Amino acid sequence: MPRMPPEIVDEIIDHNHDDPTTLRACALTARSWQPRSYRNLFSTITITSSALLSRFIHLLKESPHIASLVEELSFDAHANYMDATLRPWIHKIATIPMGELTRIRTLRFAKVQWNCIEKNEALLSTLRSYSTVQEVYFRGCSFPTFIDFEEFVVAMPALTRFSVDLITWSFVDRFHIDRMMADPPKLQLSGVEFIRFADPVKFCSWLLRMPIPPTLQTVAFHWVMAEDAQMVGKFLAELGPGLRSLRIGCRLDKHPEMAYCLNRHIDLSRNEELRSLHLVIADLQDYLMPWVPAILAQIKHVPLRWLTLEVWLDNGLQLVSDDWVEIVALLDNEWVATLEEVIIMHRGNLPIRYTNASWTWRFPGLVKRGVLRVRDCSPLLAEKLKPSPQHDDPRGISPLGSQLKPLCVD
Repeated sequence: MPRMPPEIVDEIIDHNHDDPTTLRACALTARSWQPRSYRNLFSTITITSSALLSRFIHLLKESPHIASLVEELSFDAHANYMDATLRPWIHKIATIPMGELTRIRTLRFAKVQWNCIEKNEALLSTLRSYSTVQEVYFRGCSFPTFIDFEEFVVAMPALTRFSVDLITWSFVDRFHIDRMMADPPKLQLSGVEFIRFADPVKFCSWLLRMPIPPTLQTVAFHWVMAEDAQMVGKFLAELGPGLRSLRIGCRLDKHPEMAYCLNRHIDLSRNEELRSLHLVIADLQDYLMPWVPAILAQIKHVPLRWLTLEVWLDNGLQLVSDDWVEIVALLDNEWVATLEEVIIMHRGNLPIRYTNASWTWRFPGLVKRGVLRVRDCSPLLAEKLKPSPQHDDPRGISPLGSQLKPLCVD
């Protein structure tokens, strides 16, 4: 019986990276399959309770070779968040033998209520031993004060990227934007990400206090509210030519007038080396769209190579407006020599077949140049068992071409 080529075996195992049952079965299939199976099985460890934490520590003691496979640790305290009677366990991560985890790169914390835990020097000391951790993510976490967050982040010596989502502070510290460490930290950051309700004003103020490293080239603001715009704009202007990749979305439904004057606060004209721009367009109403062509017009002189439009499209008629006409004109006349790809991240409820047709009609020039792609990230995608004929790319990207009929608009 002929043996399967090793690269095909690796591809099969990697394809099941998020299926522990299948990975265990692969590990038992043949001795040669074990290294790749173990690598996928133990690359990410998720801990949701004190019991699981103890099991993980026991596993490291009984099987030391597993430690070299762990690349990411995820701590999820959702159960404690839902039931306040459960005893906090997150401080026990100080007992993890971090010296053995030589390949760990990422830490994730979800629903951790740091304000329920007394400041623990042993925990901070453990963080200082995380000498290989480069990325840390906080989702739904709360801290007593911003200084506590600073101490946590600064404790990790190799940190280059952090991401915050739904982060909160104690009631008292919430109204003190300037309550920070006396000596600004010196972090060699390469990327920062602020998702929903991430308090961008406080974080931008903090980042502007420290020497901004030339390595900080990737920035993401998923939700910029009207009250955040001025400080966000100041921060982006300070980055200047160093900024290479920007993701930004504006939620202006509470202050719709800001859609017409956002460019007074956020001006990307100083970011002359910007190569990738990702615009999150959650509101397609005509009166909330003017900020999009205004932002694009600011960087006409920039040699942009990649543009992503993340759009919640439910009806093709949402693409019929003067703002979209202006966007089309910009994309047809600017960056012709430099733009390599325009990606539409489709998050709406419109089926992908009609979505493709809508964008084909809206951007015929980009279709002709062969640079337009649609990535299906819609809620309907989760219900699909297999790709449809119009969406046969396993990555979820559809090249748009003449085979799609344009949307007819009266």
